[in-house]
Amino acid sequence: MNISSEAAFDNLVELVAHICETPIAALNLLDNDRFYLRSAIGLDICDISRHDSLFEYISQQNHATVIEDTQQHSNFPSIAGIRFCACIPLIDNANRRLGVLCVFDTIPRGLNSAQIKALDTLAVRNTQLCYKSPGMAFIFSIVLEM
Repeated sequence: MNISSEAAFDNLVELVAHICETPIAALNLLDNDRFYLRSAIGLDICDISRHDSLFEYISQQNHATVIEDTQQHSNFPSIAGIRFCACIPLIDNANRRLGVLCVFDTIPRGLNSAQIKALDTLAVRNTQLCYKSPGMAFIFSIVLEM
């Protein structure tokens, strides 16, 4: 999957990083094997293996997951330099898991209730954008058939 970045996704990822006061944020889309970075701030990776990934765990949840200190959770694989992670799955109206919206930090921390609500709201908005974006409906039709 080769997806070029669009300003609307970049703006929402930048907004979630600002609201959550984190230096790193990402919107990941998933297929059978990998999570693909759709848009990101502070990350230099393109994709992450789905099968041994923290994102796989997050994508199976129905709510935001906040991990205040990743080093305190041996059940999550270590991500170099990442100590804090807050993610919410992107779920469409048919209950299909499309990806994950995340914020990260290099220090342990948390989010307040307003930040978690904003993360949830922006995840819904990102899901809507995915279907409205030129070419994304076609991409999702391929991914969801895999």
